[in-house]
Amino acid sequence: MLFAIYEYSANINSAPTEGLSRHNEKTHLPRGIMKRWMLIVTLALAPLSIAAAEGLGAYQDNGNGSTTDSRTSLVWQRQDDAKERDWKQAMQYCEALTLAGSTDWRLPGKAELSGLLEKKRAYNNNINKEAFPNTKNWYWTQDPNNVAGAIGAWYVNFADGSVYWDYQVYKHFARCVRNP
Repeated sequence: MLFAIYEYSANINSAPTEGLSRHNEKTHLPRGIMKRWMLIVTLALAPLSIAAAEGLGAYQDNGNGSTTDSRTSLVWQRQDDAKERDWKQAMQYCEALTLAGSTDWRLPGKAELSGLLEKKRAYNNNINKEAFPNTKNWYWTQDPNNVAGAIGAWYVNFADGSVYWDYQVYKHFARCVRNP
């Protein structure tokens, strides 16, 4: 595509073929300006075409409030309920969740939830937002923090892509998962 645009811009500014009259010179940009302009437009639109091609990527929207990860076969809650909970409440929420005709939901492990991180994305966008719309920053995992003992648990921060522990009494969001 880039070659075709560049080639086209070079041709419209080339010298006229012998015997043919050239269009009004005022309607044509000088060759160097036209090439630069086409290159700038192409580069500016490139991220849009990459994002459109990326779409859901490895995820499949099941159309029932869940998303399947084709890499792990795990079925994820597509959107959380936007309520912050302490760690025990988050565990209870997932265990009580009925979604997509299933009742076997659970809070994900640290490795499972951090597997949704996409480091190539910009700050505050470390997750595929098409597969998981309205994602907030901090999400609990089911894993307690052994260093902090009975008072800590791990969470994933989708704003900066970090995985860290927090006190279980603090409130974060819950995104539930189930095995296929």
